[in-house]
Amino acid sequence: MNYSIKREDSNFLLLKLFLILSPICDLLTGICIFKLDMPEGFIGSPSQIYRLIFLFVLFFRINKRQVRICIILLLWMLLVESTCFFYISNPLPFISGLNYATKIVFLLLLYFFVKIVIESGTPILKILHVFLFAAFLYALGIIIPAILGIGVSSYTEGTFGQKGLYASGNALGIFMGIASALCVLKKKKTFIDICKSLILLLSLLLLATKTALLFFIVTVLFFISTRKIYNKILLLCLFAGSIFYFWDYLTEAFLAVFDVVVFRYEISDSPLAFMLSSRDNYVIDAFTEFYNSSLWVLKLIIGGGVFMSYRAGYFEDMSFKQLEMDFFDVFFMYGLIGIFCYIGIIFWCIRKSYNKGWVLFSLVMFFILHSALAGHILFDGVPMTAGVILVNILDRRKEVQAEFKI
Repeated sequence: MNYSIKREDSNFLLLKLFLILSPICDLLTGICIFKLDMPEGFIGSPSQIYRLIFLFVLFFRINKRQVRICIILLLWMLLVESTCFFYISNPLPFISGLNYATKIVFLLLLYFFVKIVIESGTPILKILHVFLFAAFLYALGIIIPAILGIGVSSYTEGTFGQKGLYASGNALGIFMGIASALCVLKKKKTFIDICKSLILLLSLLLLATKTALLFFIVTVLFFISTRKIYNKILLLCLFAGSIFYFWDYLTEAFLAVFDVVVFRYEISDSPLAFMLSSRDNYVIDAFTEFYNSSLWVLKLIIGGGVFMSYRAGYFEDMSFKQLEMDFFDVFFMYGLIGIFCYIGIIFWCIRKSYNKGWVLFSLVMFFILHSALAGHILFDGVPMTAGVILVNILDRRKEVQAEFKI
């Protein structure tokens, strides 16, 4: 009995340690990229080393059946990556593939581990509080560098958007957006909770990406929709009145904060092209190059691996480039086998969420659509950690409803 209690506590402490240290390690990775010229996605980055250590530890925390599933997945992905040696002598493509394979296996391990922590008796609310605290740390990592003037722009051509010293503003936007939505939906807020909510919303505004803007709007709508009817009317009247009275000031502020987003919208051929950031053109070019490969039939079935993906051939100093649309990236990297698995996971998430309330369903659908059409999710540990927490909330919705209006 004492052993099981210690085991439960140690599992929760391990999960707590992972969530709290993630913002710190990701910040160190950003510093290495922007200040020390370390390449993005480097397998030796602080974030990747940190997650590899946890990957090794988690293998000894899950059951044997789950270990077998993870090993089979890892071996299959390494088999796909090893096909590059038939026509490439450079080990770089295989190393890149190994890096991404460990990311996906780690996320599966994390999902299994969180379920074990919950099933061992740890309330999901405790995990959710730690998750929100981790989001608060990410927010400080955005706000403080912006105040000190050492933050990095979310867009290279932007004037306002700041992502602190983190590598990916889009990935942060998803994590912070989910956390912000949950934070404002808390039933009984202390003064500290209100401050945290405002700080999370401020971090979304500072990011100033399309994802951050959408999540900011969604979070505000969630907050208004969960108020009592007379509060809804009052808030909507105040909101509409403020927009009408301060229209010129608000327009000027919006154009200043989201200057790059507005510029990209103005030059886009259509709203769809704007939402996809012209990724549709990249996909068309990728298919053209894909069919020029002499091995396209084999790649159609099992994929070309992470680095080669849609590439027809390898040349010296070739840079790694994703399409930033997880649906097509999975197809080109892991073929029809991979895309069927990806679609299966999407339908599984939709089935789990469609009867769990419109708030959770909306968050899950936003997450899925962003992954499929805008990327920055499946191959990034930051948003996928939020995804793992979100999926586990679906399984324990009634428990979460004790504190949150979901």
